Formats: sequence, structure tokens, C-alpha cells
Amino acid sequence: MGRKKWVRKAEPQKPPPEKRDRLEQQPKSRWRPTKPQGVRATEVAVVLTTVMVISIIWIPWREVIRVGGNSDYVLRAMLTVVGIWILVRIGSLYEWTGFGERALEKSETREIQPRKTLWDWMSLLLVPLMIAGIASWFTWWQNNSQQALVARQQAQLQESQAQYSALQSYIDQMSQLIDERDLRSSGEGDVVFTLAQARTTTTITQLDGEQNQIVTRFLSGSGLLREPALLAKVGLEDAKLHKAVLPNANLAGTFLRGANLTEAVLIEANFSADEKVDGRTQAITANLTTADLSKAALQGANLSGCTLYDATLTDTTLQSADLRGAVLRGADLSAAALQGANLSPATVPGSPPGSVPKISTDLTDADLREANLQDADLSSAVLQNANLTNANLTNTILRDAYLSDADLTNATGWTMEQLTSARSLKGATMPDGQILKSDQNPDEPTLEEWLKSKGRA
Repeated sequence: MGRKKWVRKAEPQKPPPEKRDRLEQQPKSRWRPTKPQGVRATEVAVVLTTVMVISIIWIPWREVIRVGGNSDYVLRAMLTVVGIWILVRIGSLYEWTGFGERALEKSETREIQPRKTLWDWMSLLLVPLMIAGIASWFTWWQNNSQQALVARQQAQLQESQAQYSALQSYIDQMSQLIDERDLRSSGEGDVVFTLAQARTTTTITQLDGEQNQIVTRFLSGSGLLREPALLAKVGLEDAKLHKAVLPNANLAGTFLRGANLTEAVLIEANFSADEKVDGRTQAITANLTTADLSKAALQGANLSGCTLYDATLTDTTLQSADLRGAVLRGADLSAAALQGANLSPATVPGSPPGSVPKISTDLTDADLREANLQDADLSSAVLQNANLTNANLTNTILRDAYLSDADLTNATGWTMEQLTSARSLKGATMPDGQILKSDQNPDEPTLEEWLKSKGRA
């Protein structure tokens, strides 16, 4: 057999050194983005498109919703934040910006100081720029605050002047009606009475509490609160009557929903009256729903049949007040003084003598914490779920009162006779904290069992 001849493959020839240097010095191929960089570029494109859409939609939408003058500032701030974010994201694609990762040259023989990047220059300038920006913003804010304060003071001064002018004009007009047209002798239906009542109602609804205090003093001193009763059967919803002076005033049928009557003087005021309409007697009552009567003086006031739903009567003095048949559901009577007050049922107006129809006083969900109910008449009153914690029940009449689920924790002055005279105490919390038997609490003791445990059976 003949020998095989091995043929050596020719190795590729290396270019001479001069040519290699020229090749290395030639520009390399263009940069190709990596996958993360492509994702960032896509994010930036999406954000830019979103900003363009928002900018296009903003102007017509602002006209539709009628945004105030600060809307442009909001848009500018939003676009500025988005713009900075976009610049950072774009800058992270290039090493020279310093926003993203970059490779640093390293030498074993000497230390190589990298060139300053855009981020390095921004870091150097950031603190001074921030200080300058904060100072500019603070100056702008201070100037705007000062201007706003001056504007508010001027508006308040103008409002006070307008209120004073309206008050002075009202008193002048009313004095003229009293002196020249004998207003005091007029009655409901007379032209002069109608004119005076309209002016009074309009003025009260426009003025604040301080000016209305002067109005009510004028009406009280002029004898225009009783006969003729300028404030009876009028609309004074949300009226500002703080510290109003209305003693003995006839307020029957007056609409006082949401009115501010805090610290008002309403001693023996009449909020309810019987009136004949087409030969039939019917009750004309005031509506005091959600009215604020905190710390008001209502001693001897007639509130029979009145609507006081969710009214605030904290620290109110109601000694000897007539609250028969009043609707006090959800009212706040905490710390109210109700000594001798009458909260018994009211007789339906126009009913024959001795007839059965009566309207019970409704105190459902009422807050009577720390209320003084000494000698008060709560016979047949509905006190379901009422809060009577720490209430004074000395000599309080609870005959046929409905006290289911009421809270009598720490109530004082109660007697066995009082509690047993109530119509119902199911589920009520007794003065010692014991809950009585009810459908929701079938295992708790009954009133009789509770009294027996206290040695009062």
C-alpha cells in the first residue's frame, strides 16, 4: 500500500502590521440597541404619544368643564414632570449622559479619571438650582399670599359696609312705616304689614348674626314680634340668628330649617299656635329640622308639635318648656336643662273634649346624655334607642313611656315605681349597665328579675 500524503491546510494570512493599525483605526459598525434599550425606547414612544394626546384634548376639554385659571399651571407641571422622565429614559440609552450603566476604563499601572458626564454636571448645578428655585417659589407664594390676604380683607370690608348700609336702610324704612303708616296697628293681610314682613324676611336672610342681633332687638323693642307678628309663618331657612333677641316672639309656622339660633334668647317664645282654617282648628307649628339651638334660652317656650328632627339642643335651657307631641327624633339634647318640661302627648287640634287621639312626643335616637329631666313629664313619650346616660331622672314621669333599647347607664334619681310604670324596657341598658331581655338578647334578665336582683322587687 502506498503512503498517504498529508496535505497541510493553508493558514489565513494575517495582514501586515501597518494594515492592521489602519483597520483598527477605521470606524466600527453602528451601535445596535440591546433588548432592554429597545424596551425603554418603546416606553418613551408610548409616553410621548400619550402626552401629545393629552395636549390635544386638554384645551377643548377645559372649555367643557370650565376649569379655573390654574388649569394651565397644572398642565405645565404635569408636562414638565413627564418631560424630565422622558429625558432620563432617553439619556439612559447613551453612556455619555451618565444616567444609565457605563463601562469605565481600568489600567493596572495608572489611575484613569473618567470624563465628566452630563449627570455629573447636573449634580454640580443641582443644589444651587434647587436653592434658587425654592427661593423663587417662596417669593412667589409669599406675594400671592399677601395679595390674597389683602383681597380677603377688602372683600370683608366691602361686605361689612354693604351689611351696615342694608341694616341702616332697613331701620329707616321700618321707622317710616311705624310712624307714618301705623304699622303697629296693622294685621295679617294689610298692605303695610305685608310690606314690612317682606322687608324683614329679606333683610334677615341677607345679614349675618351680628347684624341680625340688632334687627331682632329693634323688632323686640318696637313691639313687632307679637302683635303684629312679623316673623310668624315666614321662611328663614339657614338664617344666621346667633344671639338673636326674640323673647315672647310669635314664631308659629316659621320655617327655620338649618337656622343658627345658638345662644338666642327665646324665653316664652311661641313656636306653635292653633288657627282656624275654613271653620276647622289646626295646629300651625314651626319647622326646626337640623336647626342649631345650642345654649339657647327657651324657658317656658311653646314647642308643642314642632318638628325638631336632628336639631342640636346641647346645653339648652328648656325648663318648663312645652314639648308635647314634638318630633325630636335624632335630636341632640345632651346636657340640656329640662326641669319641669312637658313632653307628654299632645291632643290633636280640633278633637272633641275627652277624645282619645293624641300625638306622642318622639325622642327616638335622641341624645339626652347628662340631661336634667327633673320633674319632666315624659309620659307616653317614645324614647326608643335614646341615650340617657348620666341623665337626672329625679321625679321624672315615665308613665307608659317607650324605652326599648334605651341606654340608662349611670342615670340618677330613678325609682322602682318610675321604671315599672314605663310601657316597655325591652333591651334597655339599666343604670348598672345590665341589658334587659329582648328578642336580640333572649338570655338576659327581665325587668322584674333585674329589680329582684337589686332587692327592689
